[in-house]
Amino acid sequence: YEPEVVKVQIPHLTARTGYLTVSDFDNDGNEEVFVCGDGNVIYGFRENLELIGSFPVTGYGEPLFIDLDGNKKNECVTYSLDNTINACRLIY
Repeated sequence: YEPEVVKVQIPHLTARTGYLTVSDFDNDGNEEVFVCGDGNVIYGFRENLELIGSFPVTGYGEPLFIDLDGNKKNECVTYSLDNTINACRLIY
């Protein structure tokens, strides 16, 4: 038995160093995958590796998902290479 392998080419992403994070950011019971390479961009993918509509977002490292405004939906909080913190409202 050979497992099916799904590959997605990420444009303009170099990965000498990088981060790969798995999180259920939208609380739907499915884990999503978040990837950051050497640049200042984070990509988000659904479990089938389809790009999430709100992504890519500005940031570096592992994103944090938290409800900042009390609407029961998580925002994506990231750190940028220009020493800023970004909070992005996500489209579910």
